[in-house]
Amino acid sequence: MPKKRKFNSTIPPCPDPDKYVLVRGKYRYFWRRNRGTVKPAVLNEVLARSAAITVQTNNAAKQMMALLSVFTQKMDLGMTTTRVAGAFKKAYLESGKMDFRHMDKVVFQEDYPIYKLFTGHIHQQMVRGSLQLSVGVGSLNVHRPSTKAESYQLHAILLSGDPSKARGIRIETDESRTYSYKEQGQIECKLSLVLPAKNRPWMVLLYLGTKLNVPLNAGPRYQAMMVVRTG
Repeated sequence: MPKKRKFNSTIPPCPDPDKYVLVRGKYRYFWRRNRGTVKPAVLNEVLARSAAITVQTNNAAKQMMALLSVFTQKMDLGMTTTRVAGAFKKAYLESGKMDFRHMDKVVFQEDYPIYKLFTGHIHQQMVRGSLQLSVGVGSLNVHRPSTKAESYQLHAILLSGDPSKARGIRIETDESRTYSYKEQGQIECKLSLVLPAKNRPWMVLLYLGTKLNVPLNAGPRYQAMMVVRTG
């Protein structure tokens, strides 16, 4: 059986402290030229494009989250804005333009996922340029988070437009009636949104918000949001 090669801890003399950095290799230390001193340091094409678009994707994410803030202001969003920016960037690197194609991967509240509050179905149907939603609510599908929860309401939210432009995203909504948490069984909630022209990117989200029977603000556990569809 061959002997295992030991690590040589001897540090060789440094040729030039300003141009070299000490590196620990598998069997010994060695000095490596600093990046960019042998030949110009360059990013690969994807990294260069990613770096160039970062400011725009961050601005697009902030614009989108500002439009949603009327619904999300009491939610625990965590890194959601960063994830939205990442989704915009991924779309740009794939197609050369920002759109909503990867927003279905975005989770709005990691600590309060939507299934803790809502487990109903969401049936979708395209009818003459509109997206019609049939959402299962009632006690079988919407779960009362505490005895303080009195009622809830659903909102379908449409975001559309060019995220790369300042104020390029528009928002439209449709809201349900108010449902009591005491309503039993299976209930169908109907929501509808008119979609934009075919060349305009869009995204539809579903928001569920709770009203309390005490004079307190409904925190993150009483709200949920999810992406339903993108186009």
